[in-house]
Amino acid sequence: MRAFFELYRLSGMAYPYRRYMVLLSAVPPASAAAAGLAAWVATGLPLAGLALGAAVGLTALAAMVLYPLHLISARRTHFEVNLPYTLGVLLPLLTAGVPLGRAVARVAETEEDRYIARELSLVVRDMAVMGSSPIDALMHSAERVPSQSYRETVNLLARSSRITERLDAVLMARLDWMLRQKQIRAASLVRSLAVLFEMYVIAVQ
Repeated sequence: MRAFFELYRLSGMAYPYRRYMVLLSAVPPASAAAAGLAAWVATGLPLAGLALGAAVGLTALAAMVLYPLHLISARRTHFEVNLPYTLGVLLPLLTAGVPLGRAVARVAETEEDRYIARELSLVVRDMAVMGSSPIDALMHSAERVPSQSYRETVNLLARSSRITERLDAVLMARLDWMLRQKQIRAASLVRSLAVLFEMYVIAVQ
């Protein structure tokens, strides 16, 4: 149960955990029973119905377990790829003196990546409904986002907020580092492709 809850938490599903568990326990056996009964009626062979029902039930179970894994992978990819651009929008707001909470709310309204926009909307909701501070709301968000870059950025802001009010300077340094890492990875990829191309040219000569 703990493993399923962790999958649910990181997947960012829009419906409650209890509903997911109800579906997880109900859909596979219901699918198996329906498919097995249909096969039995169609063929008149109980074993055929049993075999098809088992196959359909296992397939439904696998699909319901793999769906959160798919969401986790998608969320991780979107955050890792697009977070620098989101921070690039947040940074000018902080530099202009906009408080962190209001800046996050503005970014949530304009963010184009739907995964990041939804997560930032949840951060804004935590601040508005639960009364959380911007840093606490971001920390709670980092716990449910499967992105190392996002967690590291939030943790850096949280630590820095204890010793300085210039979060814009902290974020600028973090963004500069992230962009440099992207450039390094891109350059490494280009070099690897160049080597592969040279090997291909040598092989076909």
